[in-house]
Amino acid sequence: MTCTGNRVFFVLAALLGLLALAALSGLAAYVWFARDLPPSEQLGQTTLSQSSRIYDRNGDLLFEVFDPQGGRRTLVTAAEIPALVKEATIATEDPTFYTNIGVDPVGVVRAVYYDIRYGGAVVGGSTITQQLIKNSLLSPERSLSRKIKEAILAVEVTRRYSKDDILALYLNSTFYGNLSYGIRAASQSYFNKDASQLDLAEASLLAGIPQAPAKYDPCSDPDLALGRQATVLKLMVANGYISQAQSDAASAEMQSKLRDAQFTRQCTGSANLKAPHWVNYVRAQLEQLYGPEVLYKGGLQVTTTFDPKAQAIAEDEARKQVLALASKNVTNAAVVVVDPKTGEIVAMVGSVDFNNSAQGGQVNVADRLRQPGSSIKPINYVTAFKKGWTPATTIYDLPRISAATRPTRR
Repeated sequence: MTCTGNRVFFVLAALLGLLALAALSGLAAYVWFARDLPPSEQLGQTTLSQSSRIYDRNGDLLFEVFDPQGGRRTLVTAAEIPALVKEATIATEDPTFYTNIGVDPVGVVRAVYYDIRYGGAVVGGSTITQQLIKNSLLSPERSLSRKIKEAILAVEVTRRYSKDDILALYLNSTFYGNLSYGIRAASQSYFNKDASQLDLAEASLLAGIPQAPAKYDPCSDPDLALGRQATVLKLMVANGYISQAQSDAASAEMQSKLRDAQFTRQCTGSANLKAPHWVNYVRAQLEQLYGPEVLYKGGLQVTTTFDPKAQAIAEDEARKQVLALASKNVTNAAVVVVDPKTGEIVAMVGSVDFNNSAQGGQVNVADRLRQPGSSIKPINYVTAFKKGWTPATTIYDLPRISAATRPTRR
């Protein structure tokens, strides 16, 4: 063998040795960082708390009961996610989502570089899978070791789960601001509609919020939210999901929508305040039956006997009666409408104005202990008949003193 051949041999051997060393180092690093990781299959077993929803007899939503320390959440399946929501999210957060292995190698290298160069300044660039893992399986700390663990788990999760399932889990766990966790809760909070009904303008606005929910909150700063939406639409155009004309139309639609009085009411919550006394009555019943943990986090779907048409009539009549008796200092009224055939409560008016604190509007007079007036007479008469009394029975209108209170002689 010539000297040149020897040199080539030694160079190749050295390269192979370095590659083997790098592989062993990588394997050692993998084993080291993976030793304390939660199993990737835990991701699918994670139980996300869900809001409970109260409906009227027609299936229309009356109120969503959620944990005040957490937020609203109603899960959506992969099949229920509209294409526009998927496309807006992928274009914004992870354009290679359907083709990558769960991590962006360039992003990982960038994170290592910034950690070494700037001493722990871990930058973004996480894939959707990595963000899901950060939110569901790992702590939110910003460190290089956590970033490496995140990348290892992302590869494992991608190997075990379909991309559609990963995307659904991500969209169910992401925070969209205003106590709204998950795309379905967000669509209800901001637009009072189900996620399946979102159009391009709405989907692109929501897709931009998770990066900074407080900053891009459309309720508190519409201009910043619209600017973020413009970025999302630009990315959707760049990735071939929509045309420029569609982007312009969606932008114009949302500019008009965010400045509409209906959106303002939606933000303040007044748009969702339907039959408040009935809702609070049902909440109390559910809490007594199942406990607060199930009510606020168990995702109950409760269809009640409430009839909105009967409720509207009852509210109108209660207001009319109060006005008619205003000269007699009557300021409030309550109504309960019951179906005599089934015993179902179909309407409940606890007061004529729930928001009138001066008249105790939030007090549900319908279920408070009060002097019943003449309505108690039929019950008294039936009880008397059962004891053998008749309409001819004489009752002396005199005070009756029991033996326990009768005065004694001294």
